[in-house]
Amino acid sequence: MSDLKSRVAYLQGLAAGLDLPEDDKQARLLHGIVEVLGEFAGNVEDLEEAQDNLEDYLESIDEDLYTLENRIYQDGGEDALADDYVEIECPECHSLVAVDSDLVDDGDLSDIQCPNCEAVIDLDTGADEVPSNDVV
Repeated sequence: MSDLKSRVAYLQGLAAGLDLPEDDKQARLLHGIVEVLGEFAGNVEDLEEAQDNLEDYLESIDEDLYTLENRIYQDGGEDALADDYVEIECPECHSLVAVDSDLVDDGDLSDIQCPNCEAVIDLDTGADEVPSNDVV
C-alpha cells in the first residue's frame, strides 16, 4: 500500500510545484482533491492492516480447530466417533437422540428423556413410555 501513499505524495508535490495562487478556484479544487486522495490512501492502509490482522487471527483459529479435530477423531475419523453412539428416534417428535452405545449394550439405561420434547423413550422398545393412569 505504500505505493499508493507514495503516488499521492508525488501528486501533492506536483500540485505544490505549480505555484498556483491560493485564491484561484482551480488551485483550491486541485489541492482539495489531492488532500482527499491522501486521506483515502491512509484509510486504505489502515483497512489493509486490519485485514492482515483478521487473516492472522482466522488462520490461528483454523489451526486450533485442526488440532482439536485431530484429537477428537484420532481413532479413525468421524466414523469411529459415530460407532460409540446409537441413534434412537423419539416416537413422539421423531427427532434422533444419540445415546452412548456402551450404556445401551450394558443395560444400564432402560429409558431416556428426549431432549427436544421431553418424552420418555423406552430403550428396550424405542417407543414412548406413557405414564399409565389406569386403575387396576
